[in-house]
Amino acid sequence: MKLRILSLIALLFISLPSAMARLGTVDGIAIVINNDIITLSDWQRELDLAKQEMAYLPPNQRMSGTELEDHVARVLITSKFQDQFAKQLGLYVQNNEVDAAIMDIAARNGTDVATLKEYIAYQGMDFNQYRENIRGQMLASRLQNQVIQGVNITEKELDLYMKTAEFKRLKEEMMRADVPQHKVSHILVAVNKDKSEEKALQEANRLRDRIISGDGTFEDIARANSQDPFSAAQDGDLGWVGVGQLAPTFEKTMMTLPIGEISQPVRTPYGYHLIKVEERRKGFQDDETIRNVAREFYFRKKAGDTFDEWLNRMLSDVHIEKHVGTPTKQ
Repeated sequence: MKLRILSLIALLFISLPSAMARLGTVDGIAIVINNDIITLSDWQRELDLAKQEMAYLPPNQRMSGTELEDHVARVLITSKFQDQFAKQLGLYVQNNEVDAAIMDIAARNGTDVATLKEYIAYQGMDFNQYRENIRGQMLASRLQNQVIQGVNITEKELDLYMKTAEFKRLKEEMMRADVPQHKVSHILVAVNKDKSEEKALQEANRLRDRIISGDGTFEDIARANSQDPFSAAQDGDLGWVGVGQLAPTFEKTMMTLPIGEISQPVRTPYGYHLIKVEERRKGFQDDETIRNVAREFYFRKKAGDTFDEWLNRMLSDVHIEKHVGTPTKQ
């Protein structure tokens, strides 16, 4: 059973191991992973946070003491290994990317960063530690993207998934929904180690000026310049999307942008976007949209299974000594 995020409080409580004490500390050792360690104080902190989160779950969904300890140990081991492996691949997360992610978290919870900081302090957490937790989660996500980049879905696989009870339930919910849908395209100028915040914004404005002046169509410029490779291959087209699928700042512009107009650059954790809305409607009205939703859900399912298989295989070759929860056999 996985712990669920129930509120902003739970969001603050769910955390990957951060600021791991280095070898040579006088702190006790909870877990050894290859040549690195997780200290008893780090272990206890994460366990305490997990217990606080558990308090927000119904009694019948809570783990027993030993189950929770083993769950926390698994999370810590997985996080430490992913951090080690990501660094070996040269993956990292810059400070401005962490800042943008925290802005996104605040926006999704209907607040601002200043209020979020106050709430973190109220909960007795250090904001710098919280930032490093977010950085760790982002780094893990990038590693996962590296692992699953070869995942493909055939039309036959999709046909079989759409016949499952799981998707039939989802389809029934979709057919009852009366939610706004937006057919939207975008051009992404990423902010990364090769392109600073200032340069990315300048490039986004330059691309927008080219479109407005008629130097190129939105579709041509998206195909040649967007740094979202998947939508760039479709001339920037993201298809039909609804609320909750994209970054809040992206969605806020998307929902109010007049059809056919090009937005000013919009900042998200990924960089700057130029957004264009082609059409609007309510509900899931055609088989193509339903099939695209099925494709997205099945891809996530298959990608998750692929990563879990990879992770379990990799962890089987890692030297682990666990002195908490259910200890490893010596």
